[in-house]
Amino acid sequence: MVDVIDLEIRYKDELKQAKAYLSSKMKKAGRTPANSEQKKHFLDKEADCPQCGDPFLEGNHNTEHIFPIALGGKNTATNRIQLCRMCNNSRNKVMQSSFADNPRSIYPEKWPQIKRVLLWHIVTIDDGVEAGKIFPTTHALFMKYSTGGKPFPNNPKRAYGPFSTWKVGDDPNYVANNATLSKKPGKSESQTNWRAIGRNLLDKFFLYEPKKTKPSQQSGSNSGKKSTFGEKPESKNPQPVDKTPSSSSEGIDKESFVKAIMKLIPNENATQFQFQTSFIGKIGLRIRKMQEAEGWEKVGTKPFLVHFGFRPNFGLMNALKHSFGNQLEIVGKHPNQKIRILTVNSQPIKEDFPKVRGFNTASAGSMCLPHIQSEFALCIKDYHSNQSQINTTAEIFERFKKILGGKRRASALEQRISFVVLPPNTTYENKDWSKAKQFTNPHLLSEAIRNSIVERAHVFNYQGSEIPDLVKHTHKYFDMVSTHFEII
Repeated sequence: MVDVIDLEIRYKDELKQAKAYLSSKMKKAGRTPANSEQKKHFLDKEADCPQCGDPFLEGNHNTEHIFPIALGGKNTATNRIQLCRMCNNSRNKVMQSSFADNPRSIYPEKWPQIKRVLLWHIVTIDDGVEAGKIFPTTHALFMKYSTGGKPFPNNPKRAYGPFSTWKVGDDPNYVANNATLSKKPGKSESQTNWRAIGRNLLDKFFLYEPKKTKPSQQSGSNSGKKSTFGEKPESKNPQPVDKTPSSSSEGIDKESFVKAIMKLIPNENATQFQFQTSFIGKIGLRIRKMQEAEGWEKVGTKPFLVHFGFRPNFGLMNALKHSFGNQLEIVGKHPNQKIRILTVNSQPIKEDFPKVRGFNTASAGSMCLPHIQSEFALCIKDYHSNQSQINTTAEIFERFKKILGGKRRASALEQRISFVVLPPNTTYENKDWSKAKQFTNPHLLSEAIRNSIVERAHVFNYQGSEIPDLVKHTHKYFDMVSTHFEII
C-alpha cells in the first residue's frame, strides 16, 4: 500500500501547481457542468456515482473538479467528473472545514493541511474512495458529512471516470468499478461515531487487529485504553507515561509501535535493508511528514513516542531496541553504526567499504558512490525491476533519492547507470530511458557499471590518489556489492 510520501512523489506536479496558484493572484478557474447530451447519456447507461455507488437520477448529480479549483485546479475535461450531489457537497464541506473559503489566507503557514486535503481529493478519484483512508482524519470528515459516519451501502458498478476518458455512447469506465468496500468490524451502526471510524480505518491501514485484553484494574475512565497509530490524541496535551519503559511496561503499545515503524521504513524490502545512524533521522523525518499529513497538533519524535506510551525523552533508538528486541541488529559504534531489522531469512550484516575521499564521499569532484553497499545494490535492483516503467531521468532520480536520502548521490548513481545502458552519444537533455539496454539480472548491471568505472578511470577527478588505487578501490567495492545481492 502506498504511503503519504509516495503520493507526494506521484502528485508532485499537482502540488507545485497548487503552490504557484496560492502564492499568486491568479483568478480561480470557471465551471463547466455536464451538457444535456451527457446528462441523458448517464441516465441511458444507468450510471452511478464513482464515490458512493448510488444511481444517477434526473437531478441528483452534478459536475465536480477532481483537483479543486479553489486550490488552483483547471476547468478541463481531465479535471472534471460527475458525482452525486451528496458526495459532491460532502467533498466541498471537507474543504470548508479544513480552511474556510480562502486557502490563500493560510498559505504557506498551513501548507501541510492544504496539501493533505488536496491529495485526498485527487487520490479518492484516481484510486477509488477507499484510497482516502490514507488520510484518516480527512476521510472520516467526508464519511461523516456523507452518511453520518456509516459505510456506503453500495460500491460503484457503472460509474464514469473523468470527462476526458469517455464520450457519449461509451460504456462505464471508472477504474474502481466493482471494487469491494471494506466494512467496519465491531460496533453496531447505532453506536458509530466519526472518531471511531478514524480509528477503524487506520487499524485496517496497518493491518492491525487489536488483541482482547482483560479489563484494567486501574481506576479512572481512561484505564486500559490504547491509542492507534495515526489518530490524533484525544487530549490536546497528552500526558506522558510516568514510569521508565521496560519489557513489562503496561503503558506501552509495542505491537502498534512496531507496525507503525515498519510502515514508515522506506521501500517494501526495508526489513532486509541495512542502515546507518542516519536511519534514525530518516525515520524521524517520515514521522514528521506523517504527523503533518494527519494534522497532529504537535509533530516530532517526542509526540510520536508519547502516542505509543513511551516517555517523551526515551529516545527513538531506545524505543526501537525495546520494541523490536532481537529483531534489531546493531553493529559498530556511533557514528559508524549500522542498523537492520531482521527477518527469518536475514543474514548477518557485512562490513561496509570504508569512506574514501573522491570515491564514495560527497566531496567536490567525487564519484559519490553510495557509502553503504546494500544501498547501491538496492538501487540497482529497484531500477532493474522497474526498468520497463521508467521513461525519464526524473523518475530514476526520485526513486534513488528515496533510497539514498540525498540529491547528489541519487544524481551520481543515475549517471553511472546511464553510461552503461544508454548510447555513448547521449546527452543529459536527450536521455530516453525507454530505449535503455536491458540486463537479465541486476548483478550483470552492477558488473557493467564496475567495468565502466575501470575503463573510464582516467577521466575521473580522483583527488589525492593515483589511477591504480581507483581501480583497486573499484574492484573491492563491487566485490562487496555482489555479496549484498544475496540478502536483498
